[in-house]
Amino acid sequence: MSVFRPLKALFFLVLVLVAAIAVFVLTFDANRYKPDLAALVKAKTGRDLSINGDIQLSLYPNLALRLQQVSLGNAAGFSGEAFAKAEQARVSVQVLPLLQQQLRVNEVTLQGMTLHLQRNKAGNTNWADLLPGNAQQSDDPVGQVIARLLGNFMVAGISVNDSTIQWHDAQSGQTLSLAPLNLQTGALRPGKPVAIRFATHLQQNTPLLDATLEGTTTAQLAENQQDFSLTTLQLQAQLRHKPAQGDTLGLNLSAAVDGNLQTKALAFNGLVAHVDLSSKAQGKLQADVKGTLRGETAAQQYFMPDLQAQVQLPQGKVQLSGRLQANLAQETLSIAGLHLQAGLNHPQAGQVDSNLTADMHWDMASQLIKLDAMQAHAKTQGGQAPLQTADVQASGSTRLQLAQQQLTVGGLKLTTQLQGDGIPGGQLRQQGQGEVNLNWSTGKGKLELFQTQLTLMGQQLNGKLLLRDPLAALAMEGEFKADTLNYPPFQLQKATLGVQMANGMLTLAPQGTLFKGAYQGTIKLNTQQTPVSLQMTHKTSGLRTEELFFALNNDKTITGALNLTANLSSVAGDALAFKQNLNGTLDVALKDGTIRDSNLAQKTQQVVKLFEKERTNEAGAKEVAFTTLGGQWQVQRGIFHTDENVLLAPHFQIKGSGDVNVVNESLDVKLRISEKPKADQPEGLFAPLRVHGAWSNLSYALELDILLKALAQRELDKEKTKLTEKLEAEKQKQLDALKAKADAEKAKLEQRLTDEKAKLEQRLQDKVQQHLGTGSSTTDPNAPSVEEQLKQKVEDELKQKLKGLF
Repeated sequence: MSVFRPLKALFFLVLVLVAAIAVFVLTFDANRYKPDLAALVKAKTGRDLSINGDIQLSLYPNLALRLQQVSLGNAAGFSGEAFAKAEQARVSVQVLPLLQQQLRVNEVTLQGMTLHLQRNKAGNTNWADLLPGNAQQSDDPVGQVIARLLGNFMVAGISVNDSTIQWHDAQSGQTLSLAPLNLQTGALRPGKPVAIRFATHLQQNTPLLDATLEGTTTAQLAENQQDFSLTTLQLQAQLRHKPAQGDTLGLNLSAAVDGNLQTKALAFNGLVAHVDLSSKAQGKLQADVKGTLRGETAAQQYFMPDLQAQVQLPQGKVQLSGRLQANLAQETLSIAGLHLQAGLNHPQAGQVDSNLTADMHWDMASQLIKLDAMQAHAKTQGGQAPLQTADVQASGSTRLQLAQQQLTVGGLKLTTQLQGDGIPGGQLRQQGQGEVNLNWSTGKGKLELFQTQLTLMGQQLNGKLLLRDPLAALAMEGEFKADTLNYPPFQLQKATLGVQMANGMLTLAPQGTLFKGAYQGTIKLNTQQTPVSLQMTHKTSGLRTEELFFALNNDKTITGALNLTANLSSVAGDALAFKQNLNGTLDVALKDGTIRDSNLAQKTQQVVKLFEKERTNEAGAKEVAFTTLGGQWQVQRGIFHTDENVLLAPHFQIKGSGDVNVVNESLDVKLRISEKPKADQPEGLFAPLRVHGAWSNLSYALELDILLKALAQRELDKEKTKLTEKLEAEKQKQLDALKAKADAEKAKLEQRLTDEKAKLEQRLQDKVQQHLGTGSSTTDPNAPSVEEQLKQKVEDELKQKLKGLF
């Protein structure tokens, strides 16, 4: 028998077998088993399985099953949509390992899957009955075979595409959606790590979240089926915090995660997170967080013993460290040993460096943040603020009510050190105790220091200070006292200082004893202007000028009691800027003093000697004594101008006009040294004296020729007066002599007339008697009477006598 005949028979049997298998595959209709599959799932899970699409089966190269439009019903007690459904599901299994009771799945693909996860008000989930621990143990041979297969299985990979996972928690009202979800895994084997890659879009209502997520990791479930790990977890998230405002947040996270499914413990080891926040309102913000995060999700407690965070703001950088502990069930968060460092650049305050240490506790339910054992230190320098540097240290018990946006600090200890050109002496130090209560939203509130000490120019002032609305329209008021307040070369004794600030206007009101006289002042600084402007009023009464000049230049140049009223304005800054912008008026009245300037005294003495014959002042060669000295000065850009400044001395006066320039320290003054005014001579004689040049090297120009001419004119006037008086006296003498002679002649004539009259009267009587004796007479009625004729005759003779005299 030919050896090939058995081979032919075997070959024929193989062909028959292949043909039979082909006929089986071509004629097999898996859709007929849909009811059986639904019944099996119902028996095992109690849920309804619905397959509305076709079931396709293929044998080559592997056993593959494809289901379309399949859904799995929800758990008992849960209503709504199906627990899971998919547009298409495909699984491919290797055939030969099945013969050895080994399950080798090449690929599981889910397309268009929708998974509805729920928790009811009782706290039960709709997937708990599907977990391995809740699955019913089967004693039938098929069940045992399936159990052996599941215990020794391998899946080459799972692919989930265009799918959705939805979560609804009836207890908290939270809803969450992952759509679309795309997930791919590497090989799945019991006790072996599996690589996972996913991308999805997450939306939830509480807290409001809208994010796009992408991530990769390697996951592994331990043999005890409880412990798991996610090594090399890499997560990228893009969140839209306020989409309408264009706010976005990007998150990159990496960590190695360990967890336990039973205890629900989690540990993020080597956690590194980077956050990018972009906001139209706030600009860009970057944050980096490092540490180890541990927690128990069941108890919602988390702990991070080595928290380190760094935030990059548009204005600078903030660093934070501490031991974080959070209890989300109780809605609390604490950071023990909180240490915060910030370096910011503020457009007004300049560079701001700050440190804060505290134990922080945040009650999220009441929105209360407590900072116990708070120690804060901040320093600013540069910027456009009137202060060049500010150093502030504070401690106390701090409370922040987030809902009311209220800040309270009790037991406050505050130390402040300020430096700036607008501060007398350039530096101010403050130490005080008090409390803070303010609303950072409205800026309303107060900072009250019940006890505070100011150190200004080496002097200490004790008092109290109140700041109102420090974050809005800052208002401040305070009152301080000091035994001595120095502002070299000035020393104010028994001093009080009032402080007020409103609408950016700082008002200082010092008063006390200054150079043995009374002083009261008001200084207003407008901090809203650049540079800071100054408005000043200074009043003195009885101030001893010798003390003042000795303090200024170690020389008692001018002595006397000074009454002064000054209304001046300028700008805060260096001395030169202050002088160049000095404007205002100055009223000066000085009594009973001297000017101790030898050059001025000598020039004055030369003048006084010319019109005073006796020595009026034994020290006249060294000083000029006066009873009053005063006048009004106008100040413009550091130049003091007067039209008339008057010095009155016992025997003379000096009037002056001119300029004193405090910017370049020079003067140009024209003086008129003259006699003391008299009722008949209000001006008197004078000599011009010009004093000019730098203060350190003054020039004196005395014009004595004008005085000498005036004196010569006075002597000439005196001689003219004498001659006039002599002439008038001689003239009067001659007139008196002539009058006496005339009177004598007149008396003689009057006697003669009397005698003639008597003779005429006698003759007249004789003629009348004669006429009467004849018995007739003829009289002319128009002829003058005898008396008139005699009178006329006497007058005529008198006139002739007078003509003879002249």
